[in-house]
Amino acid sequence: METSEKEKSRDANARAAAGAFLAGLKTKNEEKRIKTAKELFKFVTGELKDEAPEYMQEFISFLDNKSEQSAVHECISSPDLDEKKAGIFLIVCLAETSIDGESNRVVRFANFLLKELTLSSMDEAGMELAVRALAFLIQTSKSYAAELVEKCLDQCLEWLEQSNRNEQRRLASVLLARELAMFTSTSFFLRANVFFKSIFTVLRDPKPQIRIASVNALHAALTITSAREAKLKTEWYTKCYAEALNTLKLTELSKDDRTHSMLLVINELVRIADATFERTRLEALNIHQTETSIATPIEWLTQPRVASTVESSTARALVVANFAEVRLLVFGNYSFYSFLKSLD
Repeated sequence: METSEKEKSRDANARAAAGAFLAGLKTKNEEKRIKTAKELFKFVTGELKDEAPEYMQEFISFLDNKSEQSAVHECISSPDLDEKKAGIFLIVCLAETSIDGESNRVVRFANFLLKELTLSSMDEAGMELAVRALAFLIQTSKSYAAELVEKCLDQCLEWLEQSNRNEQRRLASVLLARELAMFTSTSFFLRANVFFKSIFTVLRDPKPQIRIASVNALHAALTITSAREAKLKTEWYTKCYAEALNTLKLTELSKDDRTHSMLLVINELVRIADATFERTRLEALNIHQTETSIATPIEWLTQPRVASTVESSTARALVVANFAEVRLLVFGNYSFYSFLKSLD
């Protein structure tokens, strides 16, 4: 009887501890949520391992199990954005946990995240967290990394190729494409043809928010292709320039939208054509590259993303050859100051 009471007390303490972490993650205070997430990750990877196996099992089961009543599933499926964010932080904190004997937790988590990306209840900030969490799962998973990369690339490119306009899927596709280009560059490069075939349609979306997210994906893609341009596909830069000019001929967009889309692409070609100037520009704007490590998953989710500064000899030759036209496009069609402000 005494043993049974001790077990009940132990299990209750485990659930109470897990519940306290969960409450902190669900808060509307972003600073408190991040602080709680860091504390949870530290606890799961440290102190929890010193507890009795039964305590560890109860703690993890309170937060995640294979049922739809688990805290992870309930949070990630909630219409409340703060609870969705709580679910994403739970995923990265628990991704590598094998205390309960589950070996394919990351695959289940990835399926949760991919499903949520296209739901209307997810805003851009939540989508950004979700795609970063997917990249984290890929980076931390050993047995399932290849499977996750293919699953994410397949889904990303499927959304990108859709001919009918779906704002949520378009935004999801380009946010995910950027992460995959940055952190699974070899696999992304092998499918880059599909990306470059479809990205310009999304870059011409009527919504500036989607255009800017799209050009961030384009920047990441050009960054990885520049390192491999001696091997293949230097025509991608020519395609970028041609598509930028073609945008000005479209009648379904307003003049301002056409010009904005065109300038976004031209800007990327100019940035990648001169690495020295790009570093000077970033320094002037006080933008600094930061190391992102899977050893610190909360920082992985929350730190600003700045792609590596690279230079493409092909892009440089293209810009130099067409410099007079580029200058006219920039200064002749649009207020350069307004264009720069649109990128802030």
